[in-house]
This record gives sequence, C-alpha cells and structure tokens, in this order.
Amino acid sequence: MFRFIVDLAAADSNIAQAVRPAFGRVEGLLAGPDDERRTWFPRFVAGDVFGNAG
Repeated sequence: MFRFIVDLAAADSNIAQAVRPAFGRVEGLLAGPDDERRTWFPRFVAGDVFGNAG
C-alpha cells in the first residue's frame, strides 16, 4: 500500500493527499471503542467510505 501511495504522489500529489483522511480515521478507530470499530470498519472494507466521508 505504501508503494502505491508513493507512486500516486509521484504522479499527482493532490490525489495522494486525498487518501490521508482515511488513514487517519482508520488509525483513530484502531484506538477507539469497539462499537465504533464494528460500525465503521465494515464500511471502509466495503468501499462505502472514502477519506473521512461516508
């Protein structure tokens, strides 16, 4: 995944920045309560959430 982001940023740094909120949100969920993980992780995996919106 990291290599993909590096390649994406090499092509267009704005697009690479667009995915940063999703990484931050997932990181927060990992440290958050179980009920939030149960609610949000399936949505991220299904592709229903992009960035921090969904």
